[in-house]
Amino acid sequence: MLVTAAKAGFTNKTGTLTVGPINPGPNGPEIQGVNFTLDPLFTFPNSLTLVSAPFEYSTDVATLFNIPGADVASKNFAFVWWDPTNATYIFFPTAPADTFHLGKDTLCRSAIPP
Repeated sequence: MLVTAAKAGFTNKTGTLTVGPINPGPNGPEIQGVNFTLDPLFTFPNSLTLVSAPFEYSTDVATLFNIPGADVASKNFAFVWWDPTNATYIFFPTAPADTFHLGKDTLCRSAIPP
């Protein structure tokens, strides 16, 4: 019997495997040792953190996270929100990426963890 694994958002790195014979009855043998590797279609680099707010904040995120002004000026600090309506990223200090919003996941990059 040929078996494959699939899940939306992942790539099957193993392909199709041949297993068996399999008895379709309730007392059929269990096939062990069948392993698949599924890789995500996209991963963020380890320098980015996905963050979400437990509250609605009106304070500028650089101030809220106590980010040094030099990191903000040099772009070592990034706070980025995905705008699904326009299919584009919005970067700090442009609203709404200038503040931390309840229910909106945001990507953050900083030498200082939020």
